[in-house]
Amino acid sequence: VAEQFDQWWALWTIPGTKRARGHARKAFLKALKVGTYEELCTGVTRYMEWCNASGQVPEHIKHPATWLNAESWADDLVVADPFASFR
Repeated sequence: VAEQFDQWWALWTIPGTKRARGHARKAFLKALKVGTYEELCTGVTRYMEWCNASGQVPEHIKHPATWLNAESWADDLVVADPFASFR
């Protein structure tokens, strides 16, 4: 499980948002009781992509433990099309 956490932690790629590794490790262990390792990895990758695509500033990006505790791997993330109203 320690290796899985390290691999998951490495997927958290936005500088300035990787905080509280110990809290994240505890939340990761708790999250594995609800979701699978694959779901957590896929979810964090999707979240990092969404943060980048939507222009989220680091201050508005969830910390890893918060993201895990909120079961955010199951979130439905959509990047809004800023030109949709012009079509």
